[in-house]
Amino acid sequence: MLQENKYIICIIDDDVIYQFTCKKIIHSLALPHELISFSNGQDALDYLKDHALIKNDLPDFIFLDINMPIMNGWQFLADYENIKNQLSKPNQIYLVSSSIDSEDIERAAENKLLSGYINKPISKEKILKATNMIES
Repeated sequence: MLQENKYIICIIDDDVIYQFTCKKIIHSLALPHELISFSNGQDALDYLKDHALIKNDLPDFIFLDINMPIMNGWQFLADYENIKNQLSKPNQIYLVSSSIDSEDIERAAENKLLSGYINKPISKEKILKATNMIES
């Protein structure tokens, strides 16, 4: 069970190197956190549905890739919109992508479910800014 002061950070990305790097950066910040990760949007969505009523299992922050197998980031967001009101805790979703396609960036800016768009590669500064945490 998660302690009250910890943040749950969820990484949804099929790139295992990116997941590893992101986890290392988050661990290096020495912030009170727990990490969960998924290789596609469907597994993440299933987790959210299965834990919808368990506040301490739900992520505070989701870092979501666009291009993934099975269910991509856009499909995840479409399905997430249908379940978000059933979740016992709100969260902030950041689209994280190496895409420089202006269509993806505009689409992200127009999506009310997203708190922002982060260009890869991920960095300490980008994570701190997204999570509104300041390193002591």
